[in-house]
Amino acid sequence: MKKNLCDITKGVLCSNYREIDPITYAENTDTELYDIGRGITIALYFMRPPWRLSCESYVSYMAFRNGVPVSYGGGWIFFDRTKLAGNVFPPFRGGESAYLFAHLYRLYHLRFGANCFQVAPYQIGQKNEDAIASGAFWFYHRLGFRPNDEKLQALAEEESNKRTADKKYRSPAAVLRKFSNTEMILSLSPHMHSSHQEVLTQMQKIVAEKYSGNFSDYFQLCFSALQKACRQHKLKVPKTVQSNSLAMELCGLMAVFSDYSRFSKNDLKKFVSAMEEKAFGSEQKFSQLFNSIEKLRKDIYKFPSTDK
Repeated sequence: MKKNLCDITKGVLCSNYREIDPITYAENTDTELYDIGRGITIALYFMRPPWRLSCESYVSYMAFRNGVPVSYGGGWIFFDRTKLAGNVFPPFRGGESAYLFAHLYRLYHLRFGANCFQVAPYQIGQKNEDAIASGAFWFYHRLGFRPNDEKLQALAEEESNKRTADKKYRSPAAVLRKFSNTEMILSLSPHMHSSHQEVLTQMQKIVAEKYSGNFSDYFQLCFSALQKACRQHKLKVPKTVQSNSLAMELCGLMAVFSDYSRFSKNDLKKFVSAMEEKAFGSEQKFSQLFNSIEKLRKDIYKFPSTDK
């Protein structure tokens, strides 16, 4: 059944001249299907190695209404932050699109612990005239998303008041293009940790300043620190992990804000297992392990996000 579901989804996207990596390179056995109610089902697709991302879990979805595909997209998950992008097929736009997306966010919240959702600028109109024409900004605004910029938040409130006062009022395209200069965020938590991109940028600065841009040397040093910490707890890191680029980049990224020597034995075991799952095993299991490493969760919250 899971293989058939993956094949059907690939066919649907292909017939619409669309492609998403987690569906194209889906791990059939990891595919999940959830019954939301009122005829809505949502399938989740996880990627096979080696197409995965180093520490984010890129999980795509296809939503069905009474068995008919109505929407597709994907989420990039990093601890409890998820950048979610979605598209509703033209015949099904309007109507219950907001209801569908609300349950999509609910599913990612319950399944992956996502408490902060991000919408990329493209989704609301950056280099996307279809989003400008459809007023996509207001679709996300009604769901609780707000611009990640204080001045644009103030402008959005002004426009919202105009729309309330005059039901026929429509924000000019020029205003909607201003909104598309930043992403929109919906946070269910008062605190936000650094995003994957912020951690990646910090790692790049460290490598440029301290290792003359040599990522190989940096990754090897981080891996050696992990091995030393494991030896202290009489744990072993499989040699196959050291030769895998995904696992080594994961090790280097996490070392930006976490000291492996201060990991507990249990957290070290989980981290090594997470590296193995990311490199060779199940993205589904990686996500569960990675999000359960207590030391990483505490350390990443010491690096507050630059998002407002």
